[in-house]
Formats: sequence, C-alpha cells, structure tokens
Amino acid sequence: MKVYKLFFILLANVLFASELSLDKLQYLQLPCNLNAISDDYLACDNGYVLDKNANIIKDLKEKIVFIDNFEDNLLILTQANDYKKLYLNDKVVKLSNAINYAYLGKNEIYLSSLASELFIFDFSLKELFKLHFSNASIGAMAINENRNKLVLGLESGALILFDTLDKSYKIKEVHKDNIYSLSFKKHRILSSSTDRKVLLSDENLNEISSLTSDNLIYFCVLTDKSFAYSCDVENNICIDDIKINIGNLYLNSLYFYDNKLYLNSYSNKLYYKEIK
Repeated sequence: MKVYKLFFILLANVLFASELSLDKLQYLQLPCNLNAISDDYLACDNGYVLDKNANIIKDLKEKIVFIDNFEDNLLILTQANDYKKLYLNDKVVKLSNAINYAYLGKNEIYLSSLASELFIFDFSLKELFKLHFSNASIGAMAINENRNKLVLGLESGALILFDTLDKSYKIKEVHKDNIYSLSFKKHRILSSSTDRKVLLSDENLNEISSLTSDNLIYFCVLTDKSFAYSCDVENNICIDDIKINIGNLYLNSLYFYDNKLYLNSYSNKLYYKEIK
C-alpha cells in the first residue's frame, strides 16, 4: 500500500514540480568525456579509468563502454572496431561485438548480448556456459546489490529474472515494446520502455505500479526511497517534486549511489545532486 501511495504522490509532484537547471547542480570536472559509471569508478571514451575524485588510475587507450566494480574487483568492457574486450583486473579476453553489458558476481561474470544470450564466465575469464532466451534482443541489464539476482530487458517488452545461485530464470511480458533502462535495488525492479511507461515491479516480476509519460522514457534509476527518470520532451529528469533540466546535454544514463543522483551525459563534467 505504501508503494502505491508513493506513485500517486510522485505523479502529483511531477505535475507541480519545481525546475532546476544544470547551473544549480554540483559537478565534478573531468579530464575526459565520460562514457560509463560504476559505484567507485568513472570511465571515459579515450580509455581513462578515474576514481570518484577524477584522478586517472588506468589508461587502456580504448573506448570504454561499460564498467562495474564489486568488492575488490574491477570489470571493464571496451570497444574496438569490430569486437569487444573484457578486462578483469590484470586479465583480458576478446569478445563478440554483440556483448553490451557486463556485471560482476561474487565468483562469476555475467555478460549479455544483443543476440538474447547470457554468458557466464569465471574470474579467469573462461566461459562456463551460456543461455539463449528468445529472438528478441537484450537492450538493458541490471544486477541487485547482493549480486544474487539480475534482470534483463528485451526489445519485445519482456523482463527476464535470473538467479545467479541456482541458474534458474523466469520470463514475463511487462511492457508493450523495447525496454531501454533497468534498475534493481532493495527487492525492487524499475524499467522504462518505448511504450512510454516506467514500471515498478517486485523481484518476482509482479507489477507494483506504473506511470505513463507523453514521451519515450529512455532512462530510469531507483534511489533509496524513490526513483528518477527522463520524463518529457523538454529534456527534464523528474524525481519527487523536482524537475532537472539538462538543456542540450545528451544523457547516457542515470546512476544513483551513496545518496547522489549522477547524470552521465557524454561530457567532461559529471553533474550530480544529493538525494536524501
């Protein structure tokens, strides 16, 4: 009941939201154009890996398209002309160009592909096995904080919930079109789609509630108590009773960590706002 109430409050707040422009936000100046973000690291299109103070800690000299860290491990996915590379600490392996997401588990690595496949590697970067789900491409992927469940979004509008421990999974149609963005926190899954809907589900893929926008919702992310999403044609990010206008920035993703909402926007500034 509390979650339903939250969504009605959010809907009302969006209608009467106050607007913030980028010059009202805090930002971190970067030595490169940001391309990916994880809990503790930033990654750039020129191959730099930065810590959260914008210090360069690694230079791969390759375009970084995805980054993830968990415990003491750092996972990096880079793009070459016609293939990808996966780095885990000091190890590297060449992969198909169809790989689009990579997440760390406690003892394994999970990779998704546009061919609707999930690959599982060990930490020596040896492939253990793969699963093929459907003819619909995987467009989004997210993993929970405990790294024991992950969710994948298909272009058909289906969500796939995968258990990393027993390797079981379930598929459920929840959207009417391609799923663009996913977030998985505290037993909640948030998804956004071409069908202009942002949907909150429990970790069994049961719908809790949803909101419909008059614009395509490309990005969404759960915060501790609420969620943020790209909400209208004016390039606003909506969260609670606030609209953040990002002007002519091209948003790459939304990220939430340590009480901060980060706007990853293919620029040399990382904008963020504290969310309490």
